[in-house]
Amino acid sequence: FTHVVADDGYYKPVAYNTARMLSRCSQGPKTKDLLYVARYTAHKGQVEFVQRLDPKLMGNYTLHFYGGENSSDYAQLLTREVERTGLNAVVHGRVPHGELLSHVCRSAGQVHYALNDNNPRAAYEALFAGNPILISHQSKTPKSFLELPF
Repeated sequence: FTHVVADDGYYKPVAYNTARMLSRCSQGPKTKDLLYVARYTAHKGQVEFVQRLDPKLMGNYTLHFYGGENSSDYAQLLTREVERTGLNAVVHGRVPHGELLSHVCRSAGQVHYALNDNNPRAAYEALFAGNPILISHQSKTPKSFLELPF
């Protein structure tokens, strides 16, 4: 190796079986669900997103958070913020990978409002499923990724 490649300098690979499964559902019917797939930790930005989001903008959409164990302190804080704001949202606990991918398939889009991240794979999975994604610049995805048309 002659140099270090920065996280935002390449497209992150997605497992072949995952990409194939998600690609098949890209033109399928979509529900009024938006997903936020990221570990329940402060730098992933879920709580800050809920604090800044006007629940009225969600209309009749439901926001689903997936991030592992929902018993962690951060997940509990997220749950309290969702309740405080009246946002139509579900803070899921750990689910099997296939169940998560199935929900990605039928969802209408994804959110990733990380305060700091390293080129998250969830962003690529959203695109394979044919879903638009609202993503922060702090997620450190390649610039060309942020310019992809839908």
